[in-house]
Amino acid sequence: MFDMDAIENNLIGNFSKEEVDKFSNFYTTIPVENSHDTNKFVQSIKKNGKIENIIYR
Repeated sequence: MFDMDAIENNLIGNFSKEEVDKFSNFYTTIPVENSHDTNKFVQSIKKNGKIENIIYR
């Protein structure tokens, strides 16, 4: 995934826990069905995004 230690202990920018959580939720992996149908990907992203408090419009 990504280096959470570098993000949480960044000396240049001080990120709040809320900012780190939002970043982590936005860039986390999302399980999708192996398919060529992009509509299935969209549905998986929307379904899993709601769990992580991400709203798609």
